[in-house]
Amino acid sequence: MPVTRHVRREGRTSYNPLALPSLPSIPSFFSFSSSNKPDPQSSSAASIAPSTASSTTLTPSFSSFFSSSSTTTLNNHASSPPPPLPHPFSTSSSTTTTEAGHSTSTTPFFLRRSKTARRVDDFIQRGLDSSRLLQDICESMDLEAVQIVASSCVLLFDTVQTVRTNRTQTRMLLERVHQIVRALINLCGDARSRSVGLAPGMAMAIERLTETLAGLHTLLQTHASAPLFSRILKSAEMKDELAQCDDELGAALALFEVKTDLLTHVALGSAVKRAKERHEELVRALRAKGFGAGAGG
Repeated sequence: MPVTRHVRREGRTSYNPLALPSLPSIPSFFSFSSSNKPDPQSSSAASIAPSTASSTTLTPSFSSFFSSSSTTTLNNHASSPPPPLPHPFSTSSSTTTTEAGHSTSTTPFFLRRSKTARRVDDFIQRGLDSSRLLQDICESMDLEAVQIVASSCVLLFDTVQTVRTNRTQTRMLLERVHQIVRALINLCGDARSRSVGLAPGMAMAIERLTETLAGLHTLLQTHASAPLFSRILKSAEMKDELAQCDDELGAALALFEVKTDLLTHVALGSAVKRAKERHEELVRALRAKGFGAGAGG
């Protein structure tokens, strides 16, 4: 009975129309791993013999495949040249290029200064140079009132670095101070070239400017020396005082700019007048040489 049951199972399996075409080859994969000895109790040893033969023929193919693949891999490793050794003095491109967010500077981070800080330093240095130039001009012309203004501007540019609150507003004020200093340099330079003093109406404006600069310097010194908690509490108060100083400096700058514009117009008018006189002299000289009226056209 077991033999008949086995034969019927084989028959159903072999003649089942729903069976996959690859199913008859499945026993061949498992037969080479099991024992190749036939079952003495099975009467269908002859039917199983073909699968056993196929398993014995497949075993050398698998072994030859693995041996050939390993041999090919070893040959490829043996044929490929080894990578070149890095030169000890060569620098790779990854170290020379600077990636975003990384700095190749060797300066410690606490000693580096930002672009804004460098820009402020340059502005302060220009203000100091202009104020000292105004001092030298006033000393040579013996203008004591303007010399006091120049000294106050030097003190302001020296004090601005100690300010810890309302820095932006303070720097805007110093920009106005710098413009005033340049306007005074132009006025004093024009008066020096004409060997005259400043205009009589300038004395009162310079006096008010001196008071404004002195008050601004006192305000900056007071807030620079105050403790942190006091600076935080009085920040709004300092802002109002700086706004008042800004208005006074704006009025002084407007006055000096008007004076400078007048001097510029006068200088341009005199230059045009001299150019016209020179042109008339050249025309007269050409006519005297006999070039006729066509030379003057």
